[in-house]
Parts: sequence; structure tokens; C-alpha cells
Amino acid sequence: MRSSRDRWVPWLVLAGGFLAGIGWFVGVAWLWSSSTWTRREKLLATAVVPGGIALTLPILIFSLSARTSDCARFGSPGQPTVTRCLSTWSVTSAASSVPLALLVVAAVAVAVKLEKARRERPPTAK
Repeated sequence: MRSSRDRWVPWLVLAGGFLAGIGWFVGVAWLWSSSTWTRREKLLATAVVPGGIALTLPILIFSLSARTSDCARFGSPGQPTVTRCLSTWSVTSAASSVPLALLVVAAVAVAVKLEKARRERPPTAK
């Protein structure tokens, strides 16, 4: 029989890491104790992104917001010095963000797959 907590499993596996760091572990424990999902789905959800997006999403956001700046000072003796800075987005930070973005997408895809399987499968009697 399907447990009422099964509806929480996909979302705990996806974002449970934000819940004091233990939500993901609770989601995985509930996932493995349920008969709703196949062994393959359980392995996929456990292995794709351990901790869900709680680890990868903040790093991705930080790396996408990383900027570099070059500053130059202009002035002559007896005149005020003017500093001009040019802030640019680093291409290397964007390139290093691609694997993190893929991990976030993979975690979302796994949660969607779990939810879809939960909705499509009829409850089983024990």
C-alpha cells in the first residue's frame, strides 16, 4: 500500500538538503522503504545528486555571479586621482558552471521522474 509520505519523497530527494541538511536523508530513507518505486528508480534517485540541489545550486549561483574587475587610476601631480573600474563576467566561470548546471537539471529530472511514477502507479496492497 502506498504511504501518504510518498508524495514528499521526490521533493525531499530534490531539495531536502536545505532542511537542516537531513531532509535529503529522510527522503532517501522513505524512498527505499516504499514499494511505489522500482529498484532502478531508487538507485537513480540516490546516486544522481546526493544531497539534491542543496549543494550544487548555491555553488552554481555563486559561480554565475562571479565577476572580475580591472581598475586603472588616472591623474597628474596636483590633480585629484580618478579611479575607473571595468567589471566583466568571466568566461572561465561560465564554463565551469556547465557541469553544475547539468547536476541541477539532473536532480530536477529525477524528482520529476519519481513524481510521475508515483502518480501513474496504482497503490499496491501488501
